[in-house]
Amino acid sequence: MDENGLSTPLVDRETGACRDGLHLDRQNENSGGESVVSYLLSLAEIRQLSRMSGDRPKLAPLRVLHA
Repeated sequence: MDENGLSTPLVDRETGACRDGLHLDRQNENSGGESVVSYLLSLAEIRQLSRMSGDRPKLAPLRVLHA
């Protein structure tokens, strides 16, 4: 789940923060609410699909985010 063109994670699993994307050589340092919401929606969909297919991918547990 952490794989991309730079092999750089965009999600901090400890804090729940999510970067907005990648530049050619590094992470985008922006960490907006839209990115977090998009990540959580995608994670929920992946979890649902894995339950339906019987697969059990290694996913980080969801954590409570504090504002």
